[in-house]
Amino acid sequence: MSKKRSQRKRSAPRQPQAVPAPTETVCAKPGQPASVRALFASFTRWHVLALAAILLLGLALRWPGVHTGLPYQLHPDESVWFLAAEQISHGGEISAALAEASPVYKIAYSYPPLQIRFLAWQRCLLETIWGPDLPSATFFVVGRSLTVLLNLIGIILVCLITSLLANPLAGLLAAAFLAVNPTFIAHSYYAIADTPVMTLVMLCALLSLVAARFPRRWYALAGVVVGLLAVATKYNVFVVVLLPLYAMGRYLYRDLRQLARNLIPAALLIGGAFWLLAARYHMFDIVNAPYSPTGSLFQKSNLFSLVSAGPNLAAIVPAVGGPLTVGVIIGGLVLLAADTRLRTGVWWESIGVLVAFVAAFFIVMSLFEFSGIRHFMPLIATMAAVWATALWSIVRFCADRLPALSRWTAAVAGLACALLLLPGLFSAVREARVVSRQDTRAITADWFIANVPEGGIIAVEYDAVEFLPDYGGYPGPQAFQPAVVESIVRIPIDEYRKAGVRYLVADERAASKGGYFAFPDDPDFNAQIELVLDISNEGRPGPARRIFAIKDE
Repeated sequence: MSKKRSQRKRSAPRQPQAVPAPTETVCAKPGQPASVRALFASFTRWHVLALAAILLLGLALRWPGVHTGLPYQLHPDESVWFLAAEQISHGGEISAALAEASPVYKIAYSYPPLQIRFLAWQRCLLETIWGPDLPSATFFVVGRSLTVLLNLIGIILVCLITSLLANPLAGLLAAAFLAVNPTFIAHSYYAIADTPVMTLVMLCALLSLVAARFPRRWYALAGVVVGLLAVATKYNVFVVVLLPLYAMGRYLYRDLRQLARNLIPAALLIGGAFWLLAARYHMFDIVNAPYSPTGSLFQKSNLFSLVSAGPNLAAIVPAVGGPLTVGVIIGGLVLLAADTRLRTGVWWESIGVLVAFVAAFFIVMSLFEFSGIRHFMPLIATMAAVWATALWSIVRFCADRLPALSRWTAAVAGLACALLLLPGLFSAVREARVVSRQDTRAITADWFIANVPEGGIIAVEYDAVEFLPDYGGYPGPQAFQPAVVESIVRIPIDEYRKAGVRYLVADERAASKGGYFAFPDDPDFNAQIELVLDISNEGRPGPARRIFAIKDE
């Protein structure tokens, strides 16, 4: 009897195994979250409190910069965006006539209007609350404050991305990296497109990685839309669309018919959203939009050589913390590639995708002339995630081989992070103290308002942003006539007298072009001028300046 039962048991048909639904994770690994809900649930109360402390530190380092230069608008790009926003908020548009009339609007005409319209909505709201006599300084403070908020949101997104790569502790390391990074802070409070682009790119990256980890087509489509929002905020991030396309292709490549069915609506979303958000003139009017993607491609780019790769690399390495940061990234990636057991604790494929994104972003940007590290904020944020994952991998590698460290892995990782980031923190604190003081260009404008009659003609080296009404101007009642020159020394004093120029402003930034600070001891020049104000830039933002009065004949 028992023998027959055992035979029946052995011959019983096997129950069919449950086939996972296509929406289940296809790449989860032991110890990693198996769903989006599990990802967020992996954050404990202590992780949340630590992240809040990091954000408070980041806010404390950024908030003093909100008032930099005010009530003068000393950042040329920022003033362009605000003037365009003011025009739109009063029912106008950035038209070709305005573009031809002013270089300010020619620049604004080249950029997608999403950020400008965002500022215009802010102005409409403020004028509704404040009234039509809204002080420009109030408009700037509100716009910059929202930029700081977007910067902090970007830090949160990088924390979530890194948590998806490894775990919440690595996410906190990435958040700390960005919170105290001096370069990241320096471009985090001006109300221009750099910070909104960074935040949108990080949101696109997060949605794309979530779509690849937990395959749902709407995640990928949402990522495409967010990528388009980033593109419609600033043109130099076209490469961001590669992230959601990677997620879509990874999930759908096995079924080409399904891929085609999903790419068609995605293409419609891409075309429609770009047309509505970026506006037709941004792509096709190369004459009036010389800095648009098409204009830049035909006028500035060099597809056969990376014309600015060297300068870009020389600027990026210090911006991300120097060679030590690069060494941590390389060392961590090498360990991950060599140690199979270590690789099971991280999502290796997504790290490779982010590294490829960094490389593609750098290559695309290097096709154009170098124009400042602020354009690389998305790259710095992405490298923070890679750096934190690499540092965590190095600590885990050491802990696996030193049993005494295994119980203190988190503490060791935190200590290593603190030691690596302390120099940047000290530098950021010093910078926060500097930007909280009055800018040297604002001091220049105040002196002229107090001492120079209305209509006075002045010559200024390098730029005269604080005096130009097209750039926001100054709040005083006087109207000056600034003339911008490369060098006040090269022009004979008699020419100044004939033109009615009474005062000269030397600027240290013009030294490379032969300005006064390149030849401060010129005897012929010094014999005919009188120093009335020496403005040092030690401990304050802005360039060192000197104001001279031309002596009477």
